[in-house]
Amino acid sequence: MIDWLVYLATGGFAGILLSFGIAVIRVGPGKPEFNFLKCFVICMSLTLGGPFAYVEYQSRTYGKQINPVVKNFFNSSECPLLDNISSIKILHTNKTSAYVLLIGKEKESWGGYDRPVMKLKLTRSNPENPKSKWSVSKHEIIRSARLNKDNLVWPPYQ
Repeated sequence: MIDWLVYLATGGFAGILLSFGIAVIRVGPGKPEFNFLKCFVICMSLTLGGPFAYVEYQSRTYGKQINPVVKNFFNSSECPLLDNISSIKILHTNKTSAYVLLIGKEKESWGGYDRPVMKLKLTRSNPENPKSKWSVSKHEIIRSARLNKDNLVWPPYQ
């Protein structure tokens, strides 16, 4: 819940700043009529929906290459998460590295489910070859009730 509030506050503030910045450039004597409401709605949808759209695009584009590596890491003894993978979201990729959110689904002792979130950094074995293998070089637990971690996830995937 806090993640969503922080996300809406930061995205909303960025959308307001962007729309006012555009309005300052577009409004003035001798310029055509400017529809501020339309600009405001477009800026807010870009700042609030843009990060989710970018992550979904990255996940669909590079998912076939990266998902098997993340699943192998999840099944290894290095991974502190238990039970199942809920989803894998690729935050950002470049020629040498990729940042991935691994969202698990762990059964709680009281019968409910926890959705722990782990951030992984993947690196390529040979950055010159785009078909080279990815490997997990760093992992960090962002949120887990069992491991007492509670940091913000941006964009807020759970």
